[in-house]
Amino acid sequence: MLWILAMLSVTVVGLQGACAEKQNYRKAQRTEQLSNESEEDGDPSKAPLQEEFRLKSQILEDIDPLEYGPYEFQNTPYASEPGVDPVVLPIPEVNVDARGMIYLPLGVDPNEKFPVIVIFTGNHSSCGIEAADPGDPRVDVSVEYRLTGACPEGQIEAPSHLGYEYLARQLTSWGYAVVSINPNLGVQGVSGLFEDDALLIRKRAALLRKNIDYIKSDVPLGDRLDFNQLGLVGHSRGGETVRAFYNIYDEPGEFQVRAIYEIAPVDFGTGVEAFDPGGIPWAVLIGACDGDVSTYGGINPYLRLAAQKEGTSFKTITTLLGANHNFFNTEWQNTDARLCQGEQQELWDYTAPLSPEGEEFGIGALKGVKGSEAQRTMTRALVSSFFRAFLGAQKKPEFGRIFDPIYRLPSKLDDIGKVLRETTDYTQSAFVDEVSSLGTVGQEYIEFSSNIQDVELRNLVELTWQTSSSVLFYQSNLWEDEKDLSEYQTLSIPIARREICNISIIQENCAPAIEMDFSIQLVAADESLSKPILASSILSLSNIINRDFEFAGNSLLYKPLLFDTLVLPIAELSGKLASVSEGAFDFSQVKGIRYTLNQSEAGTIFLSRRARLSKKAIEFSPNQPVGKLSLRNRTPKPENSLQRKQKRPGVEPEQWKTIKRKAIRR
Repeated sequence: MLWILAMLSVTVVGLQGACAEKQNYRKAQRTEQLSNESEEDGDPSKAPLQEEFRLKSQILEDIDPLEYGPYEFQNTPYASEPGVDPVVLPIPEVNVDARGMIYLPLGVDPNEKFPVIVIFTGNHSSCGIEAADPGDPRVDVSVEYRLTGACPEGQIEAPSHLGYEYLARQLTSWGYAVVSINPNLGVQGVSGLFEDDALLIRKRAALLRKNIDYIKSDVPLGDRLDFNQLGLVGHSRGGETVRAFYNIYDEPGEFQVRAIYEIAPVDFGTGVEAFDPGGIPWAVLIGACDGDVSTYGGINPYLRLAAQKEGTSFKTITTLLGANHNFFNTEWQNTDARLCQGEQQELWDYTAPLSPEGEEFGIGALKGVKGSEAQRTMTRALVSSFFRAFLGAQKKPEFGRIFDPIYRLPSKLDDIGKVLRETTDYTQSAFVDEVSSLGTVGQEYIEFSSNIQDVELRNLVELTWQTSSSVLFYQSNLWEDEKDLSEYQTLSIPIARREICNISIIQENCAPAIEMDFSIQLVAADESLSKPILASSILSLSNIINRDFEFAGNSLLYKPLLFDTLVLPIAELSGKLASVSEGAFDFSQVKGIRYTLNQSEAGTIFLSRRARLSKKAIEFSPNQPVGKLSLRNRTPKPENSLQRKQKRPGVEPEQWKTIKRKAIRR
């Protein structure tokens, strides 16, 4: 899959020189700037805070999104007769079928109908070899099932569709029927057959439609499934497949798609058009350690929709640090990443060596490692919460709060791993773009596009500094004159962090990331400032990815920034946050935001020049204590950030390079 995304052909030597030259220039620029400026005594950003308020809601603290509901379930396989279907795959003599597994809740009423969630898996080998040691992973090495309906001698069919049963168990317990589709015959394990549909995304969407038709007409349980309450889940190519299905098939009365959840999806389109999930709730989960869809194609639909500045529904991105691509599926048992970059902590045992089968076939099969329980646990919590919020007659909108960065995650999730969240509820939001800026740091940053689609990328500013100083600041003016924020609840700014290590694929060459913090002040129309708030009191910024590019064959792939959200609770701060000059800060005359780089020794952050105002009310826990904040000369490591525990990986760099080369050829 990596060859599809290899859009850049920058030479390694040239890129290294450019990166070094850019960093040296920035360092010299900052040094010269600081030598010409001195810090003023009594700088207002140093003033201690005395105000007490709540910066994040803890109302979700005791909610258990991993709890199972009251329903048991039964699972029933279904399959049509194989045959040529020119609508699905217009190739003579190549068969397809409608085949998969239905998971049905067992209710008291035998005639009860359930909302349906259809899961479509990604592209994968259709045949595999069981390991000699039952504790070792199966290695999937062949795609012959696609054409023959059988695997070579000594191999078994790889049941990718069964790899989401952990999701089905959670969803059925809350009264959702689940259908997981098996696409092995005809469309699996192949690319490039059609110039206008290289990944067979449209063909897969047609196969999804074929499965729905077959279940409704030929499966006895079909009348128990309410396809007018239809949710879709897709992993990898399956993600874009369900998005394409939503765009291509609009047949009210037959089925009605209400919500889509994508896991580590691709975003290739047809080469001409893109598929976007406008008009319905949509969520995407990105594994920050994805070694397959390593350009994070799933962020593109969000960017395209956000560029429109308006819409009718809920959209959200969740990034799970330490998660790879394959271990979202229990049947994809080989890792696609050797280890993670930056401050991520791997959610699997990366210290394990290759299994005998991994060595024999040159594939990422690790001894004794078949997946990641932590990765699956977070995924089922997020997928279950999403559909409980947005699908079915009994939906509970409060579960949507889990995706909103103004709320602390439930403690059960916080203990699994760190996540980044960015959410847009268009129905209660207003977008505003920076109109001007001033400061001693800040330069425009243009993101590359990792996709051939015409994506309007974020309008960003890069702040890089080499020493902590109150004379280093960037002020983003969001309004020409002033804005009354009294009718709004929150002001959100997407933010990312990245300090470049190098472009090597070898994590061990990178030094540990330094501590990161800065202070934030609101700016009034008369240029007066609020007292400062520490960024670390709102969110913890980790250096997730420590290079701009990675190798893919003879090309380099751009690594997009992964954003978290800095959320200022305007309603909570109003009347409590003091002005530096005198009295309370006036929220009826806000002009912008100032970021002062006076806390960390050095760093690089990227700020969106587009902010979001929301009228959606925040609910705080009744017993949640208020906090009293104060600025410090040096910021300690935030308590809720992950400390990377770097151990020696079980797979050597040269072994991994061989594995990646074979993966590209496959």
